[in-house]
Amino acid sequence: MAAENHLRDRLSIKSSGMTVTLSGKLRPVEHGELLKFLRNAPPGIQVTDDIRDDTSNIASPREDSSKHKIIQPAPVAQGLLVTSDPAGADVFINGDKQSGQTPLTLPLAPGKYNVVLRLLGYEAYSGSVQVRDDGQSRVDAALHQKNGHVAWAQVESTPAGAEIWVDGVSTGLRTPARVEINSGIHNIALKLDGYKPSRNAVQASDGGTVSVSGSLQRIR
Repeated sequence: MAAENHLRDRLSIKSSGMTVTLSGKLRPVEHGELLKFLRNAPPGIQVTDDIRDDTSNIASPREDSSKHKIIQPAPVAQGLLVTSDPAGADVFINGDKQSGQTPLTLPLAPGKYNVVLRLLGYEAYSGSVQVRDDGQSRVDAALHQKNGHVAWAQVESTPAGAEIWVDGVSTGLRTPARVEINSGIHNIALKLDGYKPSRNAVQASDGGTVSVSGSLQRIR
């Protein structure tokens, strides 16, 4: 019969006189179709159904979806992540102001960098960091509030573009610039590649502004 030819590898049909014995393993749908087919058997034929359900090839929706799920590896973060407490500080890399405030991710090439963070009302943070080539480097800075005695320094140089250092710490700013400082005596240095540094001692009073001007000499 057609059903036997279609399912011959999983279905056994044996007949003895007027008795037909079915055995094997079929999927539930196939088993139901076979029983429908046998309803048309001639009168007097007795069918013995000894077929077991085969569910080994039926995957649940959850199993099927997991079988085809593709897990993409997470990308390795690169560059430099700069954070501060509190957040919102301006970021300077090697004296150049970056776009945005902390927390800030910068796509820097591997190498050593000078990092300065500045936030109004807080002491400037200055440090160096080595950016790796095998992952993301970090700078996590805790900023400290100023003592409330604030003054200003209006700094200029010839030529312009010199990096401004206050008391041995880079401000991250370049001339001409207005620099927030504490009241009191400070040493302000101006540094520019190819030129001798210029140093100035100034005294600033609360809320006042001092002018600093440096004429840089080329290195011969």
